[in-house]
Amino acid sequence: MFFVKKNIVRIVCVVTTAVLAFSISVPSFATSIKEEESKKQEMENKLSDTQQILSQLETLKSDADAYIVAMDQQLNTIMASIADTQNKETAKQAEIDATQQRLDAKKAEIAEQYATMKKRIQFMFENGNTFYMELFFESENISDMLNKAEYISEIETYDRNMLSKMEKTQEEIEDEQSKLLSDKSELEQLKFKQQQEQQSVEVLIANKNAELENYKSQITTTEQAIAQQQKELQEEQALVDEMKRIEAERAAAAAAGRSSSYSGTPAAGFIWPISSHTITSEFGTRTDPINGTSAYHSGLDIAAPTGTEIKAVADGQVAWSYYSSSAGNWIGIDHGGDVYSVYMHCSVSYVKEGDVVKQGDVIGLVGSTGRSTGPHLHLSIRVGGQYVDPHGYVG
Repeated sequence: MFFVKKNIVRIVCVVTTAVLAFSISVPSFATSIKEEESKKQEMENKLSDTQQILSQLETLKSDADAYIVAMDQQLNTIMASIADTQNKETAKQAEIDATQQRLDAKKAEIAEQYATMKKRIQFMFENGNTFYMELFFESENISDMLNKAEYISEIETYDRNMLSKMEKTQEEIEDEQSKLLSDKSELEQLKFKQQQEQQSVEVLIANKNAELENYKSQITTTEQAIAQQQKELQEEQALVDEMKRIEAERAAAAAAGRSSSYSGTPAAGFIWPISSHTITSEFGTRTDPINGTSAYHSGLDIAAPTGTEIKAVADGQVAWSYYSSSAGNWIGIDHGGDVYSVYMHCSVSYVKEGDVVKQGDVIGLVGSTGRSTGPHLHLSIRVGGQYVDPHGYVG
């Protein structure tokens, strides 16, 4: 993040001042320490808020997990009920089929009985008096004739009773079949309701699973944010600690009356450091391109392809040249008169601390090392311990 870059520039300029034993007053640096401690407190508050959000998300995720488990159990119960209803429906259909077979058999039996009775009735009707005359003449005596007549009457009575009994049995079977069909209809309605309940629970589970996945995604994002905030907080703490240490060294250097090791003429007539003049971010307050928050930008961001030569803006002595996790490969040049130029995110540095350079000397190449969103040169100018707009020096 670019506010980290600003902090690094502050540290290195002050470190250089201490190392080179500059005779610089302490109050302005003390103010910077206060600002950085305030910023650190804000970062701690932000981290605490983010950790609280994570805790809330974890609770929501746990609740969603528990809900899904409960819904799964309910779904299992519903599925078991549906299976039981299906088995009952199958058994009921088997009873209906068996009853239909009995009913068909009874109807056939009735039809056969009715057909036999019709034949006897037809015979009696067609033969009429002749039948009775034969019965009279063929009988041995009156007793025999009466017995035969009684037998015929009993047959007629039997036919009527059997037919009536069969019809009653048919009605009973039909009633039983009707009851079975009603039971089956009830089972079908029950199964339909159970299936609707199953679909409702499945929709609830699907929605809760989607909600759970959203919580997981938010948790992952929040954990990443916490990790980043913790890293930035550690960097800020290191910055504050280093600034306090350097303040003490500067105070000791000022008390000893030591002066800068660079004795050249104070800087004047700066040149543009690279061939590109495309400025992608100006000096001052801006929206940080990495985290999207408002932040102070201590210099100019100048877009240029990787490998573009970086030139010293004026004569001076290299105060530092090393790698930083935020500024990447960066270089600071002391131009005398408490004026420094700072070059960040180099792909490579051609100078080392203590080298004396002339205006226009190539000191490194453009890159995108450290915390950077793409190849560019970050150029800062520091005067009297404070960053100033580079446009006032390089145009």
